[in-house]
Amino acid sequence: VHDCLLRRITIRDCMGYGFDPHGTVDLKPSKRILIEACVALGNLRDGFTLDQQEDMIIRNCLSQGNGRAGINVVTSTFNTVVEDNTVLENGGTGIFVQNGSHSVQLNRNRIIGNAHNGVFLRDAKAMRLTDNYITLNGRAGVRINGGQDISIRESTIIHNLADGKTGQSEVFLDLHADVGPAGVEVAYNHIAARRNAAVME
Repeated sequence: VHDCLLRRITIRDCMGYGFDPHGTVDLKPSKRILIEACVALGNLRDGFTLDQQEDMIIRNCLSQGNGRAGINVVTSTFNTVVEDNTVLENGGTGIFVQNGSHSVQLNRNRIIGNAHNGVFLRDAKAMRLTDNYITLNGRAGVRINGGQDISIRESTIIHNLADGKTGQSEVFLDLHADVGPAGVEVAYNHIAARRNAAVME
């Protein structure tokens, strides 16, 4: 699918995913999809899954009360912008970027009260997180597992770790992965940590 617009659509209480754009079976990405002002509520899996996407934008959307991630960016999605969304009270991570996705921007998102991490970057590269508000999530505000060239700037990351688990922090660099994260910049943020502001364990 190329050059597609989804605007002001609500998907709720589905037994699978809410919004789930994919590439093709031969691993060619979909291109230039815009998801704007849409709502995913109470779906069994992810609210929004962006799978094999290129030059995609998701903005001004609400993902709330879904069973897994609020927004899941996966399978080598690249050149994608996730901005001005509210990701609230989902059963897994708020925004999950994984499986070789790269060149993804997370800008001005509100990521609040999700059961696991606010943002989880796993094997993601060339990531830019700017001016996000990340609070009251069950585990780390931002967790980084593998990947490289990651910048977190001008964000508010406060009062996470709501499930009381030890061993994580507001910004958690997970070096137990086969290859730890490299080239991580954390600058000009407001971080109020219950433990350490940023730890490597």
